[in-house]
Amino acid sequence: MCDNSRFYSFSVFDVKPRVTVDKWACDNRYMQSASQMWSYTQSPFFQEPASWMSDIAGTSCVILKTPAQVGKTESILNFFGWICEYDRANTMLILDTQKSGEKMSKNRIRPFLRETCGINNPKNAVKTPDKSNSVMNIGLGSGANLLICSAKSASDLRSTPVKYLLMDELDAWPEELKGEGDPVQLALQRQMRYRGMAVMTSTPTGFDGRIYKQYLQGTQQTWCAVCDCGELLPCRWDDISFDGDTPFITCPQCGQILA
Repeated sequence: MCDNSRFYSFSVFDVKPRVTVDKWACDNRYMQSASQMWSYTQSPFFQEPASWMSDIAGTSCVILKTPAQVGKTESILNFFGWICEYDRANTMLILDTQKSGEKMSKNRIRPFLRETCGINNPKNAVKTPDKSNSVMNIGLGSGANLLICSAKSASDLRSTPVKYLLMDELDAWPEELKGEGDPVQLALQRQMRYRGMAVMTSTPTGFDGRIYKQYLQGTQQTWCAVCDCGELLPCRWDDISFDGDTPFITCPQCGQILA
């Protein structure tokens, strides 16, 4: 029988517990432009979707149907930050055009990875043999890469297996790539080897657009403002009025005005 008093145990490095993407952003992302930590005060409608963008949420796909210029790109960046912190795996971001991808990489993604995640990523894109089709390849460390691709290039979409797949501005994607089929289905095939996460986002263009059709396949949740009386008020154009340039919603239950 062992004398337990002679056995000592200690931990040098504790395993950092995983948190959801929204919690990671609030705890780790410092916004230099505002001189404060990230907050969902200005965009509360993105907090719950962000809480589902991780392997601990048990979700396979998150679909965001949002207006333009409300912070969608920031949510994508927060997801990249979570990946770098907890699960550095091959990741693919697909945008409508190569030019859009290059612009987003230069102006948003690489500065974010450098300043927030400490990743000194390469300045030059990795070229494919076909000079008309290029893909930016950003090393995330631990053998993982972030590939930024064009939805118009079948060779980009067939490039490599990935665990995390982000598809932005779906409604601007072509309906079909000649001889290859639906670019969304081509992209989803990149995840066949992994149990990963897909994120689809777009500003909707109509009821026949890609993002609306994808939205109908999900839980169809809608962000609502909450009146003091407890009434939930969906932010639909038909319900929004204007006082000059100031939009407001009138609660149908109690008449309170929310601006």
